[in-house]
Amino acid sequence: MSAFSGTKGGTSEDSWMLVDGLLSMGKSLVEMKKTGSKEITFEQRKEVIQSMVNWTRGIGLFIKKVSENKGKSIDLSLFGIDYDTIVSSPSERALYETQGTFSLPHYLKDFPKMSKDFEPFAYKGMSAFLGALESKCPATAEFKDLFVKVADYMACFKSGIKVEMQQKSVKLFRAISVLDGTNGETSVDSWRMVDGMLSMGILVTEMKKNVSQEITFEQRKELIGAMVKWARAIGLLVKTASEKKGQSIDLASFGVDYSPHVASPIKGANGEL
Repeated sequence: MSAFSGTKGGTSEDSWMLVDGLLSMGKSLVEMKKTGSKEITFEQRKEVIQSMVNWTRGIGLFIKKVSENKGKSIDLSLFGIDYDTIVSSPSERALYETQGTFSLPHYLKDFPKMSKDFEPFAYKGMSAFLGALESKCPATAEFKDLFVKVADYMACFKSGIKVEMQQKSVKLFRAISVLDGTNGETSVDSWRMVDGMLSMGILVTEMKKNVSQEITFEQRKELIGAMVKWARAIGLLVKTASEKKGQSIDLASFGVDYSPHVASPIKGANGEL
């Protein structure tokens, strides 16, 4: 790949996308082999389709870029896999900032290279995402309480106080149950949300242990995946609860919905994933 793209052994944004697409597809194939004769669930179907999209898009964009460097254009829209929605120009960036919206793919374009920079980067992104998401929700006490409890819970990983974390996790569960109407029971959305926050918190804690080291390729994959998982989990919970209140939320605008937007954080993170 490096010889083909002229990077002389280095890496490019498109080559990282290609590798990620291959890994994503391979992982899905391995997982499906484990299920054997079982019927494919709705969630599995979405993941498998997304893996196929990532695979074809990763290869397509890599070949397109190399081909254009050789003077021959390729129109990927004919294959239905072209993708280029990353905000990049100064005017687009200004529009993004003044409108007060938040796009995870856009934010991940400035993904840090050193371990010491990940924690502030992650918390700044999480705070911006929560603020933008809350602005889309019904202005009720239940939604406001949820966002406060989420921020409090995530702050525990920053402070590292385990006792405080246990107390705030209980308060968070209560806020979730009130919001989604489960009355103390657990729902798929609530479990997904807690799992996403735990994954994010654990990785933030791990990165703090090696602050002087450069973030490796494997770590970048894991960190970006955790941020996407965290944002998507909270987004889906809030989206479902908001729709029960009669107010629709378009998560695609945040780049975290179950859709081709999954690929954009990979492209937006300086090619690290």
